[in-house]
Amino acid sequence: MVPLGRPFLRQLFSLLQRKARFHRTRLSSSAKKDLRWWQLFLSGWSSVSLIQLTRPTFEVFTDASGLKGTGGMYDNRIFASRVPSRHKSKHINWKEMYAVLHAFILWHKEWVHGSLTVVSDNTAVVDGLTNRSIKGPSLQPLRTILLMAAVFNIEIKARWIPSEENVIADAASRHDFKKLTDLGFKDQVLKLRNKPTAAIKTSSLRRQLNDYFNSRLPQPQEETMSLSRKPMKRSAQVDTIPHIQ
Repeated sequence: MVPLGRPFLRQLFSLLQRKARFHRTRLSSSAKKDLRWWQLFLSGWSSVSLIQLTRPTFEVFTDASGLKGTGGMYDNRIFASRVPSRHKSKHINWKEMYAVLHAFILWHKEWVHGSLTVVSDNTAVVDGLTNRSIKGPSLQPLRTILLMAAVFNIEIKARWIPSEENVIADAASRHDFKKLTDLGFKDQVLKLRNKPTAAIKTSSLRRQLNDYFNSRLPQPQEETMSLSRKPMKRSAQVDTIPHIQ
């Protein structure tokens, strides 16, 4: 059973239900995309059972700014990145989904075989992650997120919060370093000024995914781990995306 793979069977089922002359049906572009998704997933799946009674739980906060870029926070670690220039004119929903993808690239290895809650102040992103589908260009980064989640056996949930409660991710997406400093991230702001988080390039992402799929995936954890819900510490570590050789 691959719960995250269900959205990528719809076009194939729709195709099989159509009546065609001579019992032949031409594959549509959407059906071909579904087949490519399964080809990538099955080539990288570790064959570990996806049915687990308990999972370690994680929570990540993400946000996007219409002018500046994307930001996020997980386990007292933050990222702040600019959206590639060719994507700056895209709708805010695409940028918000792109922020979630950025977080996945950074921290997916820590979420393997776990249950992840993505916290966002964008209703389209929350609905898209919940329904495993979204209209428009935002579908492309969502597909990549679901592919990585399926390969690494990450259960995805989504939760909406008001913008005023998503303070850290919002400040990071706007590159509001003064606000981040006031929130207790002075050391991390210095690092961000000296070495901003690199933006995700599509070509690099594809190479990274190929590397992930060709490597051995870790086995499920035997014990359930829960993150502490204590208040955040006044310091955080900044993560950057490693360069691909």
